[in-house]
Amino acid sequence: MHNKKILIAGAGIGGLATAIALAQRGFKPVVLEKAQELQEVGAGIQLSANACHVLSQLNILVGIRDHAVAPKRIEFRHYHNGSRLFRAPLGLIHRLAFGQSYLHIHRADLQQALVNELNKLAPNALQLGTEITSVEQNSSSVKATCSDKSCYTGDILVAADGVRSSVRKQCFPEASAPEWTGNYAWRTTLPTAVLGDQFMPKQATVFVGPGKHVVLYYIRGGRWINMVGVVENETPCSLDSWSAKAPWEAMRDDFLDWHPMVQQVIAAVPKDACYRWDLYRRPSLSHWVNDRVVLMGDAAHATLPFVAQGAALALEDSLVLARCLDRYQDPTTALATFERVRQPRCSEIQAKADENMSLYHGDEGHLMRDFTSQMRAPSHYRFMSNVYRYKANNVAI
Repeated sequence: MHNKKILIAGAGIGGLATAIALAQRGFKPVVLEKAQELQEVGAGIQLSANACHVLSQLNILVGIRDHAVAPKRIEFRHYHNGSRLFRAPLGLIHRLAFGQSYLHIHRADLQQALVNELNKLAPNALQLGTEITSVEQNSSSVKATCSDKSCYTGDILVAADGVRSSVRKQCFPEASAPEWTGNYAWRTTLPTAVLGDQFMPKQATVFVGPGKHVVLYYIRGGRWINMVGVVENETPCSLDSWSAKAPWEAMRDDFLDWHPMVQQVIAAVPKDACYRWDLYRRPSLSHWVNDRVVLMGDAAHATLPFVAQGAALALEDSLVLARCLDRYQDPTTALATFERVRQPRCSEIQAKADENMSLYHGDEGHLMRDFTSQMRAPSHYRFMSNVYRYKANNVAI
């Protein structure tokens, strides 16, 4: 497959990482991104050791150190009184146990680092303003036609265009539409200085409560703090975009009786910087491959944010897919191997994220009676250890 042209739909984390991994192996990636420019959207991303192993292979890890924060621990606390329910070490202990750091970073900072590396390896690979409108394939190639009437032909098309993937819709008509999860998410970022030097140690703090949870952690070298608040709701908000703003008063009202740390962040948030979007997941699909088209990332296995593995799974996909295409000359064999290797792991993590929603969002009795024991259970520790120790560069293909 060397020197072959690989089309990639979407310039998110997974799409850009895939392009880099392919370019490193002599392929010619072409990234087709519908946006006219890559804007600073999104929020913080958690990168556990399994994700950082991939970023190291992609020559990205060293360059993002100044933008990232390595938290010393993660701490779960009662939503109202702030009592500590569970604490797990990160920092040096995570690195020693799993071979890489645990990092927090703004999505835009990671995306820009990926763009910079891709431009070094393949200067003309990223094509903005190219939304794929139709896909045709035959026995030897695949063609993507875009909204600007441009056409691109390649040997493989990788659908890395997210939970509402247009490629998936066209090439996998049997796939179900994204499912509303019964949750929406608030996100906001703000300078740490407005909260004071003693606001929070260098850690992630998760407040859990009935039907809701809030995650706080530092990004951008500790100069900014990221807040994500997930709220169960009966109906979608009809805001299916990371850049969709919502009234500050609605955020305030969702967390009126929550801990003072949460209140302090919300009070300090600029009124025009409150973002809210609905959370959707993709029902499991028995196959990710249709001839020369392959799904990856959220297009294949969109996952709820209750294990903090969405970005990590996309990064793992990118490296495993590139390795498969590099090893097997026959695209059918390469894509079938990718699907076989990745499906079980992604399905398992999807299921765990679904399960954790009830763990994080339980009622008062659950929080005081069950939360700590479930988080300390050996089965939970084994599961998360297996998540973190995964090395996409070494997994058997």
